[in-house]
Amino acid sequence: MMGLLDFFRRSPDMEPQPQRRMQRRNYGGANQGRLFADFPGSMFTADGDLNQALPLLRNRCRDLARNNEYAKRFLTLMKTNVVGERGFTLQVRARNQDGSIDISGNDIIETAWKQWGRLGRAEVGGRMGWVDCQRHAVETLARDGEVFIRLVRGARYYNNFAIQFLESDLIDHDKTGTAENGNQIRMGVEVDRNQKAVAYYVLTAHPGDSLNARFSNVRKHIRVPADEILHIY
Repeated sequence: MMGLLDFFRRSPDMEPQPQRRMQRRNYGGANQGRLFADFPGSMFTADGDLNQALPLLRNRCRDLARNNEYAKRFLTLMKTNVVGERGFTLQVRARNQDGSIDISGNDIIETAWKQWGRLGRAEVGGRMGWVDCQRHAVETLARDGEVFIRLVRGARYYNNFAIQFLESDLIDHDKTGTAENGNQIRMGVEVDRNQKAVAYYVLTAHPGDSLNARFSNVRKHIRVPADEILHIY
């Protein structure tokens, strides 16, 4: 009898533990099987990838903007929904020394701003007003991926100031190397050791303008300080 009770008092055999599976320490996206044979990866920097492809990518985007109805509609929506009918306006809230709103002073500034933004004044070519400039900037940014605006000062312009749009083709992206001051030049942009833009190398003539007699096989450019250029991307 005791033997039978001893049998039931025995500790149950330990259940077999599941064997641990080794954890995967690689990424599925790095799989090199046959399904990924046509999925190339790049170890170059963004500038390295763009160096050769930029002109082609830009020209293809422009072709879509001219000939593809979806692209045309997209650009129209961008101008309509981002800029709108009146565009971005200036609203000044300067205050007097006692903390009250300087109504007369604010009105003077806002009136001068509106006068500067009239057609023929805001842009060096005299073909656009301030709202037109905004629409052009948004459209160029959406189409080309970037827009360059030069800030121009001089007595020939209304209130001694105007803006100039530079097509991205005018940035000499073939200009790469080391400047005389030791800064790096990367695709036409001179940067300091912190990668801050110091200057832009702007071609004196458009590389695609076959009617411009000034343009030859020799690419000529000027160095424009970065504080004169707005580079939006």
